[in-house]
Amino acid sequence: MKVIALEEHCASPAFLSGPGQKLVEQAKAVKSAANALEALCDVGDKRIAAMDEAGIDHQVLSL
Repeated sequence: MKVIALEEHCASPAFLSGPGQKLVEQAKAVKSAANALEALCDVGDKRIAAMDEAGIDHQVLSL
């Protein structure tokens, strides 16, 4: 059986420099949030490695 993660979030640098700018400002106040913003923008190798580690076959990404 395949595992599909439906509530996964992502962001693009363009979103974070525009409509998501307030999110970036809030994240600067929380040191651990910087890693979260980096992870949101990753739709490549690191995300796929995390999916593999968690046993997830597919993700449905949502801004």
